[in-house]
Amino acid sequence: AYETQDKELQKRSVLEPSQVDRIRRVQHYGERLQEAQELRRSLAMAQEEAKKTDAQAQEARKGVHTRIMRASEELRDADRHLHFLVDLRAQ
Repeated sequence: AYETQDKELQKRSVLEPSQVDRIRRVQHYGERLQEAQELRRSLAMAQEEAKKTDAQAQEARKGVHTRIMRASEELRDADRHLHFLVDLRAQ
């Protein structure tokens, strides 16, 4: 596409070589700008996805923490009950 545009430009133009060169550079930088914008959009989407993943991980950590606390309480209760039974039997 770029080469075709370049050839068409050369056929139709009666421009000085420096002007043709300037136009080529503008086209090149235009393409580079498009690439940079596409990369920026891609990175923004990746960042948004990372934020969602982080939020999901935080929710999962909260759930695990809650389950650990509940299990710890159940273990303490079971330990107390076991000591109670041992004391009861010792009497």
